Amino acid sequence: MNKSLHNSLENAWACGLIDGEGSFSLHIQKYGKDKKNICISPSFSLALHYKDKDTLEKLKKFMGVGNIIKNPAGHFLYQITSINDLLKIIKVFDRENYFFVKKNDYICWRDSVFMLKDGEHRDYNGLFKILKNREELNKLTQSKRRIGLKDIEKMIGGNYKKRVYTHCSSNVDKAKKQFELKVFLKNKEILPSSHGLKWEFYNHETLNNFLDLYKRVYPKLKFKIVERGL
Repeated sequence: MNKSLHNSLENAWACGLIDGEGSFSLHIQKYGKDKKNICISPSFSLALHYKDKDTLEKLKKFMGVGNIIKNPAGHFLYQITSINDLLKIIKVFDRENYFFVKKNDYICWRDSVFMLKDGEHRDYNGLFKILKNREELNKLTQSKRRIGLKDIEKMIGGNYKKRVYTHCSSNVDKAKKQFELKVFLKNKEILPSSHGLKWEFYNHETLNNFLDLYKRVYPKLKFKIVERGL
């Protein structure tokens, strides 16, 4: 097969898969003793049944970044959380005009990733632009656990400049993730993202802050810290 045609078909395959099954997220985490600190973490993910793991492996190879995580419920999740890696796939998405069904979601998410990269979340107006984009992404999803825009307005008050962070800054991306958090429900391991939990950490201080919050918010869950030995 002509190499150009092969690349075109492979790109069309990835485009259809991502537009149909891909998910764009802006996760919010509350932490700290007063629960007024928040962390905004963007991610791209795609989940398939365990029988289709080969499809995710092919997609990961095609994209060149990301990780595949096993979900004990019977699914595998292809996920990208690093801002540097998200910027790489955004270049591909924009160049190839990937989206039709999820075009509006993608635009809201992409603009937010750029704003987080540039530090605009530390400005009041920039922060609420990102949060409004997140509301647009989540408008069809109903969850009692979800932290909404009004909740955050009440929570951060006038302290937004020092209380809003993203854990995926360009400097942090270069550091080594030394700890992993495993999550269990009734002694069965579950995927942390099923509860919106962050599971990779760079140091003990950050890990302990999040773990303290998780134990209070999810008392039925059990946690195990794994040191990666880097």
